[in-house]
Amino acid sequence: LNRKAFSLMRINTQIKRYLLSSEKFRPSSLSEGRISCWRSFLVLILHFSTHNVCRASPMLGAFVSRKISPAETIKKSQLRFSARSDDGELSSEAGEIVAAEVNLDSLYMERFKRRREEFRARTMQKEWCRPPNPFLDPYEFVMEVLDSLRCPPLHDPESGVRTLLGASTEAWRDTLRRSVGAPSEAVDEDIALALRPALGRPNNQFGILVAAANADEYTVSFPTEALDYDDGTCWVECRLRRADDDTLLVVMGWSLQKRESDGAWLVEAIDWQDFRDSFRPGIGREEWERICG
Repeated sequence: LNRKAFSLMRINTQIKRYLLSSEKFRPSSLSEGRISCWRSFLVLILHFSTHNVCRASPMLGAFVSRKISPAETIKKSQLRFSARSDDGELSSEAGEIVAAEVNLDSLYMERFKRRREEFRARTMQKEWCRPPNPFLDPYEFVMEVLDSLRCPPLHDPESGVRTLLGASTEAWRDTLRRSVGAPSEAVDEDIALALRPALGRPNNQFGILVAAANADEYTVSFPTEALDYDDGTCWVECRLRRADDDTLLVVMGWSLQKRESDGAWLVEAIDWQDFRDSFRPGIGREEWERICG
């Protein structure tokens, strides 16, 4: 197919030279500097037909000889024609083929590596901002813990529970560990694997924290200022309200304690009061007056 294409190109080149130089196609009634419309039309047809056939022939020949998969190396051929000389003659250097190889596997790998590095950078930034972090005030600390519990990454659903365990004092971590019956030597990863499914059980009042099935969408509000005891501890009231109608769902009291090494806040205890009808008054609680709900 390539030999036929180049043979056709040489024949067409000769015909075009003949048409350009032939007196037969030069009417006497026209001026010396003008070219016949018929001659121009034939030259254009021959030129573009030769160009298209030669440009397509390398790819057509490759598909005829064998099948090409996207992962293989593809040769892109570019046909370069020389410009017409001043006297109207075509240069004899027309038809030079320049081939360039593009490896698609390398392009795919580079794109994969770039996306992987971007994902790692975003993950490291989120991990650095999560508690315990000495740059977070009590309100930001509570918000970060709640957000990590409610919206963990899809590839690591236990990361929010691990954040809560890592941001807890030894006493509160021991309380969470005993709630799932884990042994005292259990690490945070093992405790998180048991604690998150326990929080997300059906009809569990704490399922709202981990966005369990049928759990209400909520917004977070802090009705009062943080109560700082000036001894490295403070207390923060946090309220969860239904997102669509602002109905009060849960009131929590977070007892926080500063870590001695860097002053980062840690969870010492969480006081929970449920105002949802299906969970009122909550585990271990007494009924509050309706006027408080």
